[in-house]
Amino acid sequence: MNAYNIENADGGLALVSAANSGHFEWIEAEAVAIASKSVVCVRLTLCDIADSNLFAHNVEGAADLRLDMDKWLDGYSVTIPCDFADKASFASASAEAARLYARFARGDFAPLPAAA
Repeated sequence: MNAYNIENADGGLALVSAANSGHFEWIEAEAVAIASKSVVCVRLTLCDIADSNLFAHNVEGAADLRLDMDKWLDGYSVTIPCDFADKASFASASAEAARLYARFARGDFAPLPAAA
């Protein structure tokens, strides 16, 4: 797996590849409630392929590079247990998700803890 850096670029977040001539891909921070699994997930994800910087610039091996980037981003995903029927549990999970999401907005790109 290649080494990457997360950077603020042109008003968005970019995952920059040090090994591949500084090529980058746009990433997004998201917090998603998954009621069927009783969790709230906070994660960084690659942008949709239609918005791909790598494909827009015809980077050789773009598909493989995106797969490698996606695997690297596994360290930037955490699930928070949540009982959606319990107001206190929902409030606690929502607050924790907001705190983790805010880290990215502040530019703190340290990997997320394995469990919140």
